[in-house]
Amino acid sequence: MTAKLGQHVTIECQAKGDDPIRMMWTRNGKPINPLTQRVKISEAKTEDGMTSILELLQTETSDGALYACRAGNPFGADVYSVHLTILEPPAPPSDLSVDSIKSRSVKLSWRDMTRSLAQFYSLQISGSQRLSWNNARVINITRLEEIRHSIEVEDLLPATSYTARVAGGNQADLSHFSTPVRFTTTEEAPSSPPLGVQLEQTESPGELRVRWLPPPADTHNGLIIGYRLKAVPQLTGIKETEETSDKTIKTASLYAKQETVVTGLLKGVRYAVSVAAFNSAGSGPFSVPLFQDTREGDLRGLSAVPARSQQTL
Repeated sequence: MTAKLGQHVTIECQAKGDDPIRMMWTRNGKPINPLTQRVKISEAKTEDGMTSILELLQTETSDGALYACRAGNPFGADVYSVHLTILEPPAPPSDLSVDSIKSRSVKLSWRDMTRSLAQFYSLQISGSQRLSWNNARVINITRLEEIRHSIEVEDLLPATSYTARVAGGNQADLSHFSTPVRFTTTEEAPSSPPLGVQLEQTESPGELRVRWLPPPADTHNGLIIGYRLKAVPQLTGIKETEETSDKTIKTASLYAKQETVVTGLLKGVRYAVSVAAFNSAGSGPFSVPLFQDTREGDLRGLSAVPARSQQTL
């Protein structure tokens, strides 16, 4: 017979025979004192004998024992016995540590006793800014016969702070959780291009003005520290790398609209312009190119004012 620690346990003993019947309970061969607050013994007559019920209120570790019910009358005696095993939660694991961190995974390890009562481990990982275990990710791991256990947790987000804790578990319950550990995954290059790219001429020859918004926040994969612009002239017979203009700018605001003027371009030439964001891990994808012609030269002597052309991605 098994019971969880703190559980209410009832053991029933039925004796059949003629009166007078006397019944007595023992634990590991010693009489049980029914006067304690946690032990209750009740008896009731039946049609063919008597029933005795032993109740253990809020079982403790020491209640695990061999219980025997002895029933006797002037004509003989008999004994009914049952072994009660108290199932206890294991001791909590210790020394939870972070062994290695990547952009989307972490390797954790912890220590447990060789003779631990744990049958499995329950690892919780929370990515909430305000620590809460209610919506934490739970991973159950089968216990191996090792003192130190480790696991690599995948499917995490880059540049994100997490908190982890682990508990041992068995048929009874989970242990207390270990002391939590905190870690932050490394950055990845942005996974999306900037948004809302706009391209237009300026008043000066050989220049183009570019405006854009940062990529979606959930694709930054870290702290965006700048942007790379690429302006490729659309001329036949010229390799892309020969006249391509590259520009790198640092960002002053993470979410504000960005703007820059690309100078030193060929005059009166159509350019394909694209923008990419970058962080400490590298550059993300370039936006779809937009096409715009640069001005040919000084137009101040003309009476007509050329209209600006603007394309929006």
